[in-house]
Amino acid sequence: MKLAGTRTCPLCGSPEARFEHPARYEYDHCGLTGVFLEGNAVELTECDKCGQGTSMILNEVQLMDYLGLVILLSGPGLTGEEIAYLRSLYRMSQEDLATAIGRSRRETIADWEARGTQPVFRAPFDELNLRVVLMSLFQKKVVESKWCCLAPRHLDQFHAARRDFISRVDQMLTPREPHGPRSLKRIKSSGEWAAVRGRAA
Repeated sequence: MKLAGTRTCPLCGSPEARFEHPARYEYDHCGLTGVFLEGNAVELTECDKCGQGTSMILNEVQLMDYLGLVILLSGPGLTGEEIAYLRSLYRMSQEDLATAIGRSRRETIADWEARGTQPVFRAPFDELNLRVVLMSLFQKKVVESKWCCLAPRHLDQFHAARRDFISRVDQMLTPREPHGPRSLKRIKSSGEWAAVRGRAA
């Protein structure tokens, strides 16, 4: 470890523990692959007296909540480890999550999580039900929790994304009114076709 200074070891109390603030740190103990922290928000210590090293991440509780939000706001292609991360963030068992999405078997969630870094579903539409439930659980388990550590701008991001997502899902799931024949008209000026609203063919 590159010497940046010395301070008290958080484990044994020795005043000679070395520390550094790496510019980029791989946050592998969060359970996700390929997560890197930047901005000198991590302090690593190494102590010769007790032979132990520690890592301290500034505002880690907010980081964990925000990482869950980043996963939720990502496009389609949820991976097994992302599902496992969100389930852990929500403090739910595999059985709890299975029940929340209407599955009778805990093994369903275990099978999904076992896929690791691979996407769980073949097509975006296949993960729609899970996304709806995960978004709702984030609202209940994180945003409305008295321990929520998200910053105001994070909450604004979530609420805007949730409104947009719900609006899109509502459009997809709202039954159409029964209709008669459809009228379509070719617009002379552009040569394009357009629907004629409110008129039967």
